Amino acid sequence: MKIQQRPTKFWTPQLKTALKLQNKARKRIGKTSKRHLDTTGPYLENKIAQKKFRKLFKEAKKNYNIKLVDKACQDQTGADLYRIIKQLEPKLNKRAQHQNMATQEADEETKKIAETFAENFGQKDVKPTDAERAILEEELADIQAKMQKETKPNFTERELEQAIRKANMRSAKGPDGISNKVIKTAYEIPLFREYLLQAINNHIIRDDK
Repeated sequence: MKIQQRPTKFWTPQLKTALKLQNKARKRIGKTSKRHLDTTGPYLENKIAQKKFRKLFKEAKKNYNIKLVDKACQDQTGADLYRIIKQLEPKLNKRAQHQNMATQEADEETKKIAETFAENFGQKDVKPTDAERAILEEELADIQAKMQKETKPNFTERELEQAIRKANMRSAKGPDGISNKVIKTAYEIPLFREYLLQAINNHIIRDDK
């Protein structure tokens, strides 16, 4: 059975030329691929042709719809305007609305199938037993204990200097009421620099505070 397509009413010579260029670019990709050559150039040319055709198509359709609305506004009965509105707004078109409902029903059916599949083949039936859970918890506790015993590298003076240099001078004070500006100023004192580095390594790095 041969399906007859409705002709595009806003078809223009520019669209015809753009479509020919797009088809030529697509054929060039196939010929280049058969010759086992690099298809980068033809592929890029095809993309550019597609983009140009789509742009011209949208502009031609837009101009056509503007002309239809302008012409329909001249009809005093309002029949032409209502017909144009039905074309531009599918929700008011019963035939288009029926197609949308069919698509929605198909989506709902697909969702139901997915839920049934998840219910039948989900991971609910492979939950660990009490004995397996006890073994897992014991292994997890062992891993956590090993992680706590691992020694963390100390914060070096160079890392501290880089952190002080990158500190935001305009930021608000912390919970202890000390601003970055005060820390950056006091950091110029060698004794403060030493005490600050010791405090970071002894109370923050090692004690996780």
